[in-house]
Amino acid sequence: MSLIKYRGYDFENEKWIYSETIKWSDAVDCLFMLKENCEWQKVSNVGVFSKCWSGNNEEIYEGDILKEPYNTKNKYEYGIVRQENYALELYVEWHYLKQFEGKWEEITSKATIMNSKKYVVVGNECENLEEIKKEFLERKEMLENEHLS
Repeated sequence: MSLIKYRGYDFENEKWIYSETIKWSDAVDCLFMLKENCEWQKVSNVGVFSKCWSGNNEEIYEGDILKEPYNTKNKYEYGIVRQENYALELYVEWHYLKQFEGKWEEITSKATIMNSKKYVVVGNECENLEEIKKEFLERKEMLENEHLS
């Protein structure tokens, strides 16, 4: 058993599995997680638990998408929890809009997960990233159109 908690997606049953035990199978070239009933389940999109909880009391895992709901300074941002080169610490890759020479650009930056209670988990990159990106691009277009008016 590991001291690290993992989350993996079970495509057969279309649900997330949480476990402290995972294994790699060379025979079938994939990861398996040990379920509560002591059976191994093939999973994908495995993420590590950050040991942090969000403001909506959800555990924050690698691959989760975070937003800061009360940030009035820059309400056009989201962050994806990432792990770099299998390091133990996770970070947030923030995506936000900034205006340069009259044009709105997407900027990214890295930050540690601090004050995690001020963020909410709005999804994960496995299930919701396209939806979040679409909303982000719509907001960018809206800002550009406001500038032209």
